[in-house]
Amino acid sequence: MNHRADFRRVKRHRTYTVSELARVTGVHDHTVRVWIKAGLAVLSDARPILISGEEAKRFLAARRVARKRPCGPGRFYCFRCREPREPALGMADYIPFDDTIGNLSALCPVCSTVMNKRASLARLGVVAARMEVAFPMGRTRLNESSDPSLNRDFGKDR
Repeated sequence: MNHRADFRRVKRHRTYTVSELARVTGVHDHTVRVWIKAGLAVLSDARPILISGEEAKRFLAARRVARKRPCGPGRFYCFRCREPREPALGMADYIPFDDTIGNLSALCPVCSTVMNKRASLARLGVVAARMEVAFPMGRTRLNESSDPSLNRDFGKDR
């Protein structure tokens, strides 16, 4: 089963039983019952329990909005802490992917997990507000080297 309910698959003008709504959203039947206890409105107390598609869609969309944790300028989302955080010591590294876009990488000050954020080079000043950004030199590839052989013994007499 899926951990996140896909509320986009719910039809507004349809009525669902608990098991039908669970199947459509990709969750377990017990999860739908937990939603009902948390405030998902049912059409009546009679069995089978019927849920309006419009109400289910509204309820799940509201839960999704409540879970969002937007990251403002100078903040990264830490997946271990599940919170937006400013980087440790206010420092981050910029690793370019190409000439226009790259990845900002920093450490979480709470759990020391590496946090990443995609950023364009043009908007780096806005994204990395009040942060010291380093541009580490990337390792050169063997084919970009003037002497691509790592074995320096080639051509020497033994």
